[in-house]
Amino acid sequence: MTRKIRHIGASGLLGLLITVGLITGCGKEASEIEVQFVRQWDKSGPEAGTLKEPIGIAVDREGMVYVSEAGAHRIQKFTLEGQPVLRWGGEGRQKGEFQRPMHLAVSQNGEVFVPDFGNDRIQVFTAAGTYVREWGTSGSGEAEFDAPAGVAVGNQGEVGVADFYNHRLQIFDRQGRLRRIVGSQGHEPGYLYYPTDAAWLQGRGWVVADAYNHRIQIFDPVGKLIIFWGKKAEGSAPPGTFNVANAVAVDGSGRIYVADFYHHRIQVFAADGTFLTVFGRQGSGPGEFYRPTDVAVYPPDWLLVADWGNNRIQVFKIKG
Repeated sequence: MTRKIRHIGASGLLGLLITVGLITGCGKEASEIEVQFVRQWDKSGPEAGTLKEPIGIAVDREGMVYVSEAGAHRIQKFTLEGQPVLRWGGEGRQKGEFQRPMHLAVSQNGEVFVPDFGNDRIQVFTAAGTYVREWGTSGSGEAEFDAPAGVAVGNQGEVGVADFYNHRLQIFDRQGRLRRIVGSQGHEPGYLYYPTDAAWLQGRGWVVADAYNHRIQIFDPVGKLIIFWGKKAEGSAPPGTFNVANAVAVDGSGRIYVADFYHHRIQVFAADGTFLTVFGRQGSGPGEFYRPTDVAVYPPDWLLVADWGNNRIQVFKIKG
């Protein structure tokens, strides 16, 4: 049976320095953080190294960058400088093929986990793009998916999957055996509404981009809600508000980076939800975004953003 693919959302210069203040929960200026634009990869097209709707981004321990392209149904691997190294995939349902690969993740041992949105499965590859295994079928039962949108590798190798149309986070071991389910459809704290991504916050648990509740929620390792923040805002969009909280990433200091899709910006928070800073605005210039879809950090101070609407990756350095 053919299933209609449902889409999410609407269809370099060097050394640009953006300095913004860090804001504490009490509104006092704590320190300053410098977000320095470094480079961008911005050619669109079918060739290796070009990008068509880059929607997910992850970096491995060696500094190699993996980008999922929803529009080209493939994965590309780059150096941190943006040089293409490898690509694999193509539209289809066979092993190693995709229907809109989404927010991918790389484990500590170098395995690449790809949520295959339209095929309702997770596919796992080596760093060389070799198919290893997969799990998942279409449905709403245990270990079934209805458009897996994001994946994160957590404590002791557990894998959290944002199950978009099922409004939940499913947690597996690395072989795809289900361990627990977190959340169900709703708007109250602890419930989810079209979650799109997840990240692991060491010492706390799962950070979930509860996209269409326009908030971030953190659950402990066994699925108990710890904290949540955010609400929908349009127009002026005060700090800490979202219009589709589309993706999350966590750095070594426990700071949480959120791609705020329709506000065309990245917001940064402490692990307790305290707003720290925001950067970006709508546009196509360096440091500007058009519907950013994912964020990745590479220790100690690299930040990469999938700038979906501009068909490019932007690379920054973070200081502070």
